[in-house]
Amino acid sequence: MAATLTLEEIPLPTLDAVEEPAQTVASQLQDENPKSIEGFPSPVPVPELLPEDEIDLVRFCSSSERYSSPTTRSSRASSPLSEPDTHGIAYSYDGPVGHQVLHIRPTPEQWADFPALLSFARSLHAELDGCFKIVLPEELQEPLPEKTSQFAPANAYRIRQINHRTFWQVSTVPSDGSFSSSEPDGELSGSVEEKFKKLKTLFNKSKDRQMRNVRYRVDVPAWTAKQRLEAGVPERSPIHPLAGDKLDKTKAIIPGIHTPYVYESAQHFGATFQLHAEDFRLSSLNHLYKGRKIWIVVPSTAVDIAEEALNRKGKCSQFMRHRAEFFFPEKLKKMGIPYRIVDQRPGETIVILPDAYHEGFSTGYTLAEAKNYADPDWTADTYQPCELSCQLLTAIPADYMRPLREGEDRLDLCAGYNVVSGDQKQLPQQPVGEAQLNESVSLDIQSSQTLKRPMENAISDEIIAKFPRLE
Repeated sequence: MAATLTLEEIPLPTLDAVEEPAQTVASQLQDENPKSIEGFPSPVPVPELLPEDEIDLVRFCSSSERYSSPTTRSSRASSPLSEPDTHGIAYSYDGPVGHQVLHIRPTPEQWADFPALLSFARSLHAELDGCFKIVLPEELQEPLPEKTSQFAPANAYRIRQINHRTFWQVSTVPSDGSFSSSEPDGELSGSVEEKFKKLKTLFNKSKDRQMRNVRYRVDVPAWTAKQRLEAGVPERSPIHPLAGDKLDKTKAIIPGIHTPYVYESAQHFGATFQLHAEDFRLSSLNHLYKGRKIWIVVPSTAVDIAEEALNRKGKCSQFMRHRAEFFFPEKLKKMGIPYRIVDQRPGETIVILPDAYHEGFSTGYTLAEAKNYADPDWTADTYQPCELSCQLLTAIPADYMRPLREGEDRLDLCAGYNVVSGDQKQLPQQPVGEAQLNESVSLDIQSSQTLKRPMENAISDEIIAKFPRLE
């Protein structure tokens, strides 16, 4: 364990260090960085502990080719787990070269105080990465229940390349697939660069048609013990409930937002989720039980840059929900969009911070669960919903997310789930309870048998035509 320093004992960088010529810094880092990942940005030589406004200036006034963390690769990768006196939370940084993100290792007691972990991550400027990782304490890790192979409804993928460039429309189509938690962990070895190359090869082979074999089981309910057993995850969720979650006090309880969903990819490489931001400016947590996922995250501090590059002008505020597109790192780099690459392994929870765009893929069989989280400062007041003209059937009414009024009954959409057979699920034809029948807002339940997030639905050709591609 490294020696602990108080904040007063840590030397601050001088302006000379900030202004040091790039050639000099590059030569100093040459031994530690023999090569960078081809096509990925090289790390920016910026010292730690700059004032926050200077960090923003250094980070985003540099070009996307040099986009990286406010700390250098060497200072992040070589630093052992630390335990500052002010928090006592062990942490390090890890990830591909130039993409190290905060990696927290809390004790069970610290995990129980999730708002403190979130505050700690933000004190270390995690907002500039758009995310951070938490390792679930060993004492809280439970073995997966035995689950026989299941043949279940799932998503398959239809691939289109846009304008012969390196970004892709990846829409989902209903299909079936075989899923078994006895599958070996898929492709845990190999570099991130190799995985992106393999995914691009798969996309090219599948261009203008459905991807063969790749199946992704989404939105599997996992908030009761019976549901969790059938989904193949431990009876107790590591991410639900969490302390300090303001979602516990909203008008509605919505599956996948207020409660966990399980996501399972079959054994074949390449199940993807496309670029999007979370509903209602919420944080999200994705805990990985098995397999390996690779993420790309665009931090909230770069949202304006990203949306301008993605042709946001004149579009619906939720315009990326209509596009279902996947961007490879070199394309984001070419467009000038800052991003992080995160390599997620079993036992890790990735926390996506509010407004951060994110996408990713599985390298083989994966089993994970996810839900949203509202920190103490969260409010839905600044959220811009999808425009009415879009007629997005899965859009969540804003009234569902308002604070619950005194004496008011909650609208529990989770209570409407009925297990029919296997993975088949349905919602009741109308909300339950007298107070719910008087709701001023409604959800077209018949149009969507499960309350899915927009990114998990197939995108129609009419919607695609309505929202033009980036030229």
